Amino acid sequence: MQPADAHKDHPFCHWAPHTPFVHQDQLAVALIDRRPIHRYHVLVVPREHDQNFVDLPDELVAHLSWLTKRLSQAVREVCSPDAISHLSDDDLTGLGFNLVGHYEIHIIPRFRGDRVCIDWGREAEPSPGLRLGWAAEVRAACAARQERMDAGARRAPGAPRDRR
Repeated sequence: MQPADAHKDHPFCHWAPHTPFVHQDQLAVALIDRRPIHRYHVLVVPREHDQNFVDLPDELVAHLSWLTKRLSQAVREVCSPDAISHLSDDDLTGLGFNLVGHYEIHIIPRFRGDRVCIDWGREAEPSPGLRLGWAAEVRAACAARQERMDAGARRAPGAPRDRR
């Protein structure tokens, strides 16, 4: 977690005078995207400077979820889309999955025939055994993380926290 003023040249930490905000509060802002995929394409951006979803405090994640839901309902009302895509990326390796090094959620209204394509590049359906193996790996990682968190809760006062 880094304060926004530590990133004085960052586009999501300092806003232009005519930024088209649709919402502002102490935790987050929401605005019409500078290069929208469609009209009413909204970005929900936490004021706190974090790049990845997992680095956000739980209370902020809850607020962003509530705000995204509220704004998604508003977008439905103003443009009657056929669908709405809610997207975000954690660019863990710096390969450009997220063009701005700041976490954000996109609310993108979608319309029949809009030619917006998210090519998931899916391969053939994996076997049930392979999928069960992946599920076991994710469950084990969740259990290990919970054990680390539980051990951190029992640490001595003032000891450093485990942020893994």
